[in-house]
Amino acid sequence: MTIDGHRCPLGPLYLSRPVTTPQGDGGGTHFLLLGAFLPALALGTYTIAVGGWVFGAVVKSTGIAYEHEDLIYTVTVM
Repeated sequence: MTIDGHRCPLGPLYLSRPVTTPQGDGGGTHFLLLGAFLPALALGTYTIAVGGWVFGAVVKSTGIAYEHEDLIYTVTVM
């Protein structure tokens, strides 16, 4: 995770155990969740980015080697 370009690594301690969540479209039901609380931020606007990769036997079974995702949020503290 980065906050305005400053790196804030999230390691395995931020990862949940597998969570069972039925999907209405018949898709997968077991997810790993990554979560973190942000520190108190001063007034202003911030860019928060979270990215990561998923790989392994389950992903390879879909015909791809890995999956990558980047999520970028703009947060305004008033």
